[in-house]
Order: sequence, then structure tokens, then C-alpha cells
Amino acid sequence: SQKKFKSQEKEEVIIVDDVVTSGRTIKALEEVLLKVDTKIVAALSIFKQGDGPIEDIDNFIFLQKIPIFSNLQK
Repeated sequence: SQKKFKSQEKEEVIIVDDVVTSGRTIKALEEVLLKVDTKIVAALSIFKQGDGPIEDIDNFIFLQKIPIFSNLQK
């Protein structure tokens, strides 16, 4: 039998991703974490790819902006 651990306080987490383009992956992870009563302190990405908008993510931090790379040849 498995015992379930229940914290007395909300767990605080920071979401870390390597590259963020639209923010949809972080947003989906936020939704899951909020369902299990977790407090998201910040979302951090090493790279923010492109100039497009990021989903509505509170406390989003990125370290470096990079262009969108394409291997399409003209």
C-alpha cells in the first residue's frame, strides 16, 4: 500500500525551461501544478526564441533572446 504525503503548506516551485517560443508549454505546466495546490513563484527560461508574444505567464524571466532558426532553403 502506498502512503500519500500531504504537505501542510503550499509547495513553492520555479518552472525552468531551456527555450520558450510561445510559452504554451509553461502555461500547460502551470495549469497542472495549480490543480495540485502548488504556488508558482516564477517561470525561468534560458532562451526566449523570436519576437512573438508570450502567453500570460506571471513572473516570466529569460536570460537571452535568440532568433527563430529555420532550415528552409530558398
